[in-house]
Amino acid sequence: MQIAEYVQGRQRIVEHVGSARTEAQYGVLLERVRLLADPAQGVLDLGFETTRR
Repeated sequence: MQIAEYVQGRQRIVEHVGSARTEAQYGVLLERVRLLADPAQGVLDLGFETTRR
């Protein structure tokens, strides 16, 4: 999973967060991305729900 931005029509990778092989690993990565993301950008809904314990 990567955080990217478009600059002058080209994609620039801002940060590589990691890779996931299971849904649980994906949920962990998604939380990390949410912590890193700019709140003004919003959240892309991928149809997965994460649970907090």
